[in-house]
Amino acid sequence: YFTAERMANWDPACPPIFLLASSGSGKSHLAHAIWQKALQNRPGGKVVYVHSKAFMNHYRRIARQEGPRGEEEKRRFRERYHRADLFIMDDAHRLFDVKNDWVKSRDEFRDILDDLKDLHALVMVISELPVNGLINCEENIRSRLLGMVLVKLEPPDYQARTQILKRLLENRKIVLPAEHADKLVGMILERISYDMRELTEQAPAKLANYIKALDGAPVDEEMIIAVFGEQATNPRLTIGIIQEVVARKFKMTVRDLRLKRREYPVPWTIAVYLCSAVLRASAPDIALTFEVDVQTVHAALRGIGKRDGQFFEEIGDIQEQLASL
Repeated sequence: YFTAERMANWDPACPPIFLLASSGSGKSHLAHAIWQKALQNRPGGKVVYVHSKAFMNHYRRIARQEGPRGEEEKRRFRERYHRADLFIMDDAHRLFDVKNDWVKSRDEFRDILDDLKDLHALVMVISELPVNGLINCEENIRSRLLGMVLVKLEPPDYQARTQILKRLLENRKIVLPAEHADKLVGMILERISYDMRELTEQAPAKLANYIKALDGAPVDEEMIIAVFGEQATNPRLTIGIIQEVVARKFKMTVRDLRLKRREYPVPWTIAVYLCSAVLRASAPDIALTFEVDVQTVHAALRGIGKRDGQFFEEIGDIQEQLASL
C-alpha cells in the first residue's frame, strides 16, 4: 500500500518496483488504481500501463512497418514507452514464456528500462513468477529486474478472506442470516481451495446460481454443503503456516526452507506437497511463495511417488500437527 501510494503520488525517491503476485490476487486492479490516481494527481504526466501481451503485439506490428508511415509509428512508440514518466507493465512474466521466441521484444523491453532509468521515471514491473523463475530471461534483463525493489502481494489470511467473501456476497445481493453469517462464511471457506480466483469468482457465482435455481431459498448449512460439498479443511491454514511447521519439524529457518531447496530437498519437497495436498494451492501460488518457477513445483509433485516410506512418515507427522492447529 505504501509503495502504491508513493507511485500514485509521484514520489521522485520511489525506486523501480518488481511486484510479485499470484493470479487472482488483485495485482491488475492495483496497477489500474495506481495508473488512474497518478493521472488525477498529474493530468499532464506521461503515464503508461500496458499488459505484456499488448506490448509485444504493438512492437511486432510497428517493427514490420516500413516507409514514412512506419517511421512515424516507430517514433510514436518510442515517445510512448521510452519517454514515459510512469511506466507499469502487467504480467511481465509472459515476455519470457517458452512459446515467446521473439527475442526482439525482450531486447526492446530492456532498452525501455535503461531509458526510463536515465530519465528517473517511476517503474513498476508486475509478475506472477519471481525473477529467478523466469526461465527464458536473458541475463542482461535478469540483472536489471533483480536490481529493482521486490514487493510481494501475499495471498490474504483467514480474516482477510472472510471479509472479502462477505463483501462479494453482499455485492451479489446474497443475504446471510445475521446470527449465522460468520459460521456460514466459515463453512464456505472450509470447502474451497486456497486459489484466489475460486474465492473471488467461482464460489460467489456458484452460490448465487444455486439460490436462483431454488427461487431465492434462504442460505443455510444444508445449502452450503449442497453447493460446496461435505469435505472440509482448516481455512486458517496458509502456505506460510505450513512452512513454519515444516521448518520447525526439521529444526531450520523458514528462509532456509524456502530458498535452499538444493541443500534441504526433503523438507522443501514436503512443504510443497503439503501446500498442494492440504491447501489445494495452485502451482503458481506455491512457486511465488517459494520463489521458484512453476515447472520446478510440478517436477517436485510428480516425483512424490518415488519417495521412500520415511518420507511419507514425516508427512504424516506434519499433517497431524497441522490438523491440531
